[in-house]
Amino acid sequence: MRAQEAAVRALARPSASKTFLMVFLLLAAVLLAAPSQARADGSVTFLQMSAERCTDSGECIWKLSCGVGGPQETELIAGGRAKTKYKLDINHTLPVQRFPATVHCTAWEDDGWFGTTWEKVGSASLEVPAGGDYKLDISSKEQGTVRVRMAVDSLEIGTPPATAAAPAKKGAAPAKPKAPQQVLAVFNPQTQGHAVVVGLEWAAFKERVNQLANEGVQIDDIETFEQGGKRLWSGIFRNSQDQVQLIADQDWDKFSGSWKKLTGGKMRLTDMEVYASGGKNNFAGIFRDLGESHSLWVGQARKDFEQKVGELSSFKGQKLLDVEVYSTADGVLYAGPFRQDDIEAQLWTGLNRAAFDAKVKGLRGKEWHLIDAETYKEGKERYFAGVSRNGGPPGEVVMGDAATFAKRWRDLVAKGQRLVSLEIYEE
Repeated sequence: MRAQEAAVRALARPSASKTFLMVFLLLAAVLLAAPSQARADGSVTFLQMSAERCTDSGECIWKLSCGVGGPQETELIAGGRAKTKYKLDINHTLPVQRFPATVHCTAWEDDGWFGTTWEKVGSASLEVPAGGDYKLDISSKEQGTVRVRMAVDSLEIGTPPATAAAPAKKGAAPAKPKAPQQVLAVFNPQTQGHAVVVGLEWAAFKERVNQLANEGVQIDDIETFEQGGKRLWSGIFRNSQDQVQLIADQDWDKFSGSWKKLTGGKMRLTDMEVYASGGKNNFAGIFRDLGESHSLWVGQARKDFEQKVGELSSFKGQKLLDVEVYSTADGVLYAGPFRQDDIEAQLWTGLNRAAFDAKVKGLRGKEWHLIDAETYKEGKERYFAGVSRNGGPPGEVVMGDAATFAKRWRDLVAKGQRLVSLEIYEE
């Protein structure tokens, strides 16, 4: 059946649901709390200080110190010279133990004629609810005005519901413990701060989406999984002035109707999830106010989907934004949204672990980077799929257990890399 530029077919029931268990490396004690609780930590990277108003006729000499939480501040700039509208790079990161966090800075300007005489411009503070991009202004009529630009990164982990082990039958050997859940995460070099929220029930997750949207931090990527008989949700958030709408828990008829209605104007589907719930396939999606021609293809076999990716790119300039791979009674099927774009994109699929690692390694030294990664099984064999795009240096792909992911998230954020794709799977 066809709807505008979408081609779909009825979806079969997926053979298995995703399950999830997240153990946050440094917050194990917190994760023993009630399922509705969550805690976030992360970092603040002070990127630049700009002289918004220099009172001297030439250039001003500035000093800046900043801190997070307590009163202590770290000197970030001492003797930096900048006249009005000039910028001074900082690139200094401070840890955040818990969000929301108070970031505070103090600025001075050298008023000395024959030596250094620091005159305090002033102090200012800002309550930061979660990751994103923020600015802090410090102003004085006599000494001038400076603006501090920050990239904030936060990782918030909800407490997974506990799952009781099934009692072993009399005389039977104890059940083997399940293997730890695995994380497939893609990071790319980015200066923009981000918030990562993992493992909240829908009501709490939607409330978090709305709270961050009110701060100008919009959901950019969505993930869902089941744990302990409950469906949990995760997301990656970034600053955006786009109008963004999130929909979830819709069967195909309702989702396709929502897609038609929302894309009747400038809204475009940029990220989607297909998941089993209550014996049927449900859909979730993120729509953004972007424009350009677009299409949605759902429920295709791999060769058909690969062919469609090539056709849409060659003849309509529409590039794949996100790939969904899921198991059904009819086999493995593919889905994904497309949008017109000058940036080239490639679909990776049907790759075993060695082949996937080789493709990732092959990006080094090139202006191509992975933006989305999926993993799935055909029979007993595990395969990987992904979407790569040109126009930027490659980042890092992290695969391992949850503790490895949490540690690597911190390490990579400190190196200027941010999470762009997250997948949880069970071996």
